[in-house]
Amino acid sequence: MQYEVEWIANVPEDEHGDADIDNAKYVYRRFPTRPLAEAFARKVIVGLPFEVAYMRPVREVSFAEIDNADSDLTDWWQEGRRFFGYVGDAVEVS
Repeated sequence: MQYEVEWIANVPEDEHGDADIDNAKYVYRRFPTRPLAEAFARKVIVGLPFEVAYMRPVREVSFAEIDNADSDLTDWWQEGRRFFGYVGDAVEVS
């Protein structure tokens, strides 16, 4: 199991000068353990637009598991010839 940390690095303004969250720049970084991910998240949130990051468990999965309706995956994607999936919900780190 790996852990991914996601945060908003930049929020542009729209034509009215309001935060344009739809066009925000999201950044992701993956870590081999939860303690490393959480420590990084706590460091990276300082000075961020919302001072919050999200951490979620990630693991490599097979295509058969993706195709299984009873799988515990909440989302999945492909990197090269490998498949990865989120397992469970994101946890807010603030």
